[in-house]
Amino acid sequence: MIYLVDRLRLLSKLTGWALLKLPLSLLSIVVWLGKKLQGLLVFLGLLIWDFGLSLSNVVTPRLKKGSVVKEGKAGYKRIWPEFIQRQPGDSRSPCPGLNALANHGILPRDGRNITKEMFQKALEDAFNFSPTLTRNTTNTVEALYGHSVIDLEHLCCHNIIEHDGSLTRRDAWFEPNQTIPDRHLIEDLLNSASGPVSAEHPEGHITPMDLSRQLSLRFAHSKKENPVFSISTSQKFFAASNSSLLYEVFHGDVATLRTVLNEERLPENFETSLRTRNGYTILDFTLRSIEIALGVHTVKL
Repeated sequence: MIYLVDRLRLLSKLTGWALLKLPLSLLSIVVWLGKKLQGLLVFLGLLIWDFGLSLSNVVTPRLKKGSVVKEGKAGYKRIWPEFIQRQPGDSRSPCPGLNALANHGILPRDGRNITKEMFQKALEDAFNFSPTLTRNTTNTVEALYGHSVIDLEHLCCHNIIEHDGSLTRRDAWFEPNQTIPDRHLIEDLLNSASGPVSAEHPEGHITPMDLSRQLSLRFAHSKKENPVFSISTSQKFFAASNSSLLYEVFHGDVATLRTVLNEERLPENFETSLRTRNGYTILDFTLRSIEIALGVHTVKL
């Protein structure tokens, strides 16, 4: 009888707990699923919009040189706002391009309290990214870091977007401050350029194949030297994606990249090589990133 009473008491206790907690649990599940579905629908909408922009880019003429940045925008007629080196207390990222935008005041100069809209506007105006690519980029950053308003230094968080085997930064094991460019790595990258010298590229240019080869070597050296080396498949794709922008935004031009990567400054008379009328789309970005990623191979040292 005591055993039966104890079990009935336990059953009633569990029933009361379930009646109290289960509705809240179900509600949490429903809310979570709703957010996931909403995110999926937003992404699908961006892809449809992006495909339309990509098709339009195929049939419409490219923008003329010197006309990419519109009147009233920073960089109009290739005149950029004053470059001011980062000051003590300024927030910076592992990305030279974003740091350059902050150093020129296109993003807030202190690199703090940057909204998604600020990011989108800066990338669209200065580098001619499509509105679909900028929205997908800022949505991804928000999903990964949990903030819609960020400081640039948030992007230094290890093993999210920042990763081992960077082409411009030593691994965090050796250099915890991932805002500092490594001049030796940058020089190795620039020296890898196999694109010929021309009037447009007086010091030559880096090709997608060069970027693949350099990433392969960096991963191999990093794995050999770094006792805590790690890189996931998604981070390898981030590495290829970041590399693709060196080629697309700056056309792989060695002279331009030397300034951007070392000084985090836009050279005088700089204009992005992205001149499609509707901007650089998610499709363009993904295809170039895949090309570079497929060229990355395991290298034995």
